[in-house]
Amino acid sequence: MLARQIRYAIQYQATLPSGTWRDLHELYLYLLSRRSLTLWDLESGQPVGGGFDEEGEYRQLLLLGLAARFRSNILDHADFTERLPSWADQTRLEDPHTRLGWLGSYIVESSADEAPRWFNGSLDLPFRGWVLRLPQDYLELLKTA
Repeated sequence: MLARQIRYAIQYQATLPSGTWRDLHELYLYLLSRRSLTLWDLESGQPVGGGFDEEGEYRQLLLLGLAARFRSNILDHADFTERLPSWADQTRLEDPHTRLGWLGSYIVESSADEAPRWFNGSLDLPFRGWVLRLPQDYLELLKTA
């Protein structure tokens, strides 16, 4: 439901209800904590949700939200929607502790009610969230927007 809500809001350039992004971040964190911890448990059945890829879906929504910051009609772009799953597969969510001191990063603050954003300064203090490592062709699309 959150995915549809975000996509429709971006498509129709509507305002999202307050708390939507924060709910998405919290849901993702919850799903991460519920993952099976053992990869070798052969007696466990199919993952809950029938193989739903919560991480891929989350990354797609992050990329969509970030692109919408630069271009409000991003879904009208020729092949954006078709390339989104591939870009999401190539996107990495990195621990901000590993990026301390870096200048300029795309960040996701999991406690904030907002899409990913560009942080121009130095990452001097860690925060609750991730630094996005984005595919080069996605970054080129953002630059042309």
